[in-house]
Amino acid sequence: MHKISVVIPLWNKEPHIKNTLESVINQTYNDIEILVIDDGSTDKGVDVVRTINDPRIKLIMQKNQGTSAARNRGISEARSDLIAFLDADDEWMPTFLETVMRLYNRYPQAGAFATAYKVKMPDSHFEKAKYKHLPKSPWEGILTNYFHAALGSNPVILTSAVMVKKVVFEKVGGFSVGELIEDLDMWARIAFKYPIAWTSRLEVVYKRDVVNSSLKTLKLSKDLKVIDTLKEGLSQSSSDIKKDILNLIGKYYKFCSLHYAKNGDRKNAIRCIKESIRYSRGHLVLKPIVLRIILSFPYQVWKTMEYVCSLFNPKTAVTFK
Repeated sequence: MHKISVVIPLWNKEPHIKNTLESVINQTYNDIEILVIDDGSTDKGVDVVRTINDPRIKLIMQKNQGTSAARNRGISEARSDLIAFLDADDEWMPTFLETVMRLYNRYPQAGAFATAYKVKMPDSHFEKAKYKHLPKSPWEGILTNYFHAALGSNPVILTSAVMVKKVVFEKVGGFSVGELIEDLDMWARIAFKYPIAWTSRLEVVYKRDVVNSSLKTLKLSKDLKVIDTLKEGLSQSSSDIKKDILNLIGKYYKFCSLHYAKNGDRKNAIRCIKESIRYSRGHLVLKPIVLRIILSFPYQVWKTMEYVCSLFNPKTAVTFK
């Protein structure tokens, strides 16, 4: 049996899939199978996969159902007890699998094994992901409180930077299909039931310069699924992490509010920021309060603020429609 199954969902990533696969093939740990799940691509990405001569690659075709469905298909097809995920436009450093296997051997009680990552920005420069609530690098071990660590600005777990025991999915279920940013929901479900091992080693390149990145076209039509997951787990959690879970719920409500506002849905933006204020604790309630004040302004004030923000930071200014 292969020690690690690598699951790569593929949808219209023709310019990137070759480099992604090569980053897997060139791993220092090579006892693997590589499952490429094509999710109804309309470009020539599948043809690129077929040109790569490696017997460990298995190409699986399905109708377009979304990234979560592709990952779940990979999980069901995997022949290993360990599953690592890699998006078709990201890349691993050569020692990624060696690193997560070391975590697995050192912390067998954990359900997931994750590494730090660096981000390739739209202007092609690289930035290290910053973690506000984790020990300073170099560090690795069991996260004492995933929910506190997740309060930082960057996700503490990235889908392309994690390996998960297959038995964990049998306990918590697969990725939620039809949801946006569904990976946050998965990591919360895992963290409620298992320890998470993490290392500050930079082992993954996460690309934000990809044209059809889901984050660039994100348009919320409903609140994030992770909010419901956190609420469900709150009543069964110990008192020492409840405050962090409440603040995390507040953080995700604020995220929803910003994106509703960006897409012109003022009603849901105001509803979510009120919920963010209700759940946030301590100083973390200040930003939602400020945003609530902004959202109460008339439309023309929004447009003026948008213009001012664009002058100071045109790359990140929120567009109010």
